Amino acid sequence: MYSVLFAKLAPLGTIYCFEPTDTFDLLKTNMETIGLNNVKLENLALSNHKGTKKDRIYKIWGTDGENQEFPFTTIDDYVAENKLFISMIKIDVDSYDYEVLLGAKNTLDSQSPGVLVEVNSGALALRGFKESDIINFMKALKYELVAIFDNENYLFA
Repeated sequence: MYSVLFAKLAPLGTIYCFEPTDTFDLLKTNMETIGLNNVKLENLALSNHKGTKKDRIYKIWGTDGENQEFPFTTIDDYVAENKLFISMIKIDVDSYDYEVLLGAKNTLDSQSPGVLVEVNSGALALRGFKESDIINFMKALKYELVAIFDNENYLFA
């Protein structure tokens, strides 16, 4: 849903979508059916580390998720390897949200994109983190919390 929205709102930009689960096939079919040509799909998980790792990834919150080997990358590595300028980052990765931010530190510091990140206390707790970890990390990078949508989507600028 957000991929379609952002692709239509930014027709001259490129939207990069990362989906490690089998939902990737559905995402790909949706993009092809809608005919959006400014969306690049990556069958990768995002975190603060690169490489293959066995872990549990949730495609629908409240389910058992998929526990298997996944290929991971970081936003920093992806941005550097593809020589990208990023103006906005939207993160909703059901428990990996803080780790994705950690893996984007250089990009956040050097490019200052806007950030919309899901901050779900239950999901963060599964990986040993809390809401304050995200807020303090963003503040340390000179970001300000400007809005909260739906009680758990935090917008930083």
